[in-house]
Amino acid sequence: MMSNHNWTFHHDNQAEMKAVNEAIFDEVLTEVMSKIDLAYQFDNNLASATTKVRGIKESLYQTKYNQVFFEILAKYDYNMRTEIIDTVHYLSNLKNPNQNSEVIKRMLASPVIQDICFDGKSKFTITSEQYGQFIFELASYYFRKNQTVTDHMKKYPLAGGCHDHTYLLSRVLEDYYAVTSMARYFFKGGYYHSYSLNPNEMLVIDLSCNAIVPAKNYYNIFQPQEISAIPNRQVDEQINYVNFASEQPFERADLLKIALYKQVIKQYGKPPLNQKVKIL
Repeated sequence: MMSNHNWTFHHDNQAEMKAVNEAIFDEVLTEVMSKIDLAYQFDNNLASATTKVRGIKESLYQTKYNQVFFEILAKYDYNMRTEIIDTVHYLSNLKNPNQNSEVIKRMLASPVIQDICFDGKSKFTITSEQYGQFIFELASYYFRKNQTVTDHMKKYPLAGGCHDHTYLLSRVLEDYYAVTSMARYFFKGGYYHSYSLNPNEMLVIDLSCNAIVPAKNYYNIFQPQEISAIPNRQVDEQINYVNFASEQPFERADLLKIALYKQVIKQYGKPPLNQKVKIL
């Protein structure tokens, strides 16, 4: 968080951090292309580093170049936990997991994933010798009888909408907390990420990856550094307060506004009376 000392702040620019990670992956891609003869098949016009990583991994899974690719990624301090996170995204988007054994089999080409089990209904278990078991249930199944959540999940894209999804759940799940944290990018730095947490049952709901996960598993893999944790009953109250106490872009998600405001107060203390915090 940067300040010009008049209570105007520029928060860590997520677009810049995304660009940093994309630049690193471009270096990775250049090195990969110099070592393997499949490189010409890659789509260099993929939208982001995230989709590039996923797309190229799919191209290389179960080929003799898979090991070379991961050796190159390791040189650039690739966050290997991303392998499990990406696999959760893949699995949670399968329309019929019972009929997609080949897709699931491809995920086993990852050097940190040794087994994937599906209970035939709604639960997956990803086994990693390095990181242990990651167990999750499909949120779409868990909420299948909740029309509000079901309609939301059908209407809006799940990936990239974590703050809005978590706010929606704050209106549905009274016993949960709305948590906003800093999660690690796949190469460098972090990004703001929100999810719902039940501290009594130690359960996380992350609609952005359609998953309900034991908190211990979730925190082990996603490694979130909590910035804000609000009881769902108090979310609207805190939104109103932060909108009164700070000036932020209208289009910014409310839970992100709260987290950024808390970061400022933690680092610089409260502003003088009647002075609003401006966060660009």
